[in-house]
Order: sequence, then C-alpha cells, then structure tokens
Amino acid sequence: MQLATQLDPEHWHELLERYFAILTDAVHRFEGTVKQYTDDGIMALFGAPISHEDRAQRACYAALHLQDALVIRKSAHPSRSSGWRSGAKHAADHPSYCSYAADEVG
Repeated sequence: MQLATQLDPEHWHELLERYFAILTDAVHRFEGTVKQYTDDGIMALFGAPISHEDRAQRACYAALHLQDALVIRKSAHPSRSSGWRSGAKHAADHPSYCSYAADEVG
C-alpha cells in the first residue's frame, strides 16, 4: 500500500475504482460471479449460480485476461508497479494449467 500513501485520497479512490472495474469486467466476461471484494482483489466464482462444465477453464481464461489487461495498463504507466498476487500469474507461467484444471474438476 505504499502507493496509497503517495496519493491524495480522491485520486487513490479513483484508481481503486478503475482497478476493481477491470477485475469485475474480466470475471463477468467469462460468466463468473464476483462474490467478494477484498483489500486489493476479489473472490470470484465460476460455475455458480449457473453451472458450467468448463468452469475451471473459464476461471483460467479470466485470470489470463486479467493479466493482459493489467499489463497493458501497467505499460501505459511504467512508473507504477503492480503488486497483484493471484492465480493469473500461476496460470500464465504454466499454459497447460487451464486444461489440467479442467480435467481435475470436470
């Protein structure tokens, strides 16, 4: 939260609103549901309340989409570092993870 101490409260709030909009859009794009907003992230469900057989793949695709969306915005502001921690990085580092997760859940 070092960035929060460097910005005025209004600008910080605006930045968080845009960040959470990016997260929410990615989840909704793959028909997931945002269950909870946390300090610097979200908890999302895939396959509830509407069941999808490919829910694990949808979650992976959302994570990969998020990674791309955040990298694009980070490159537009190279002085800002992204401190996000999630399955998106794990899924991107292991491209076969999406098909593995789908096999495990399905």
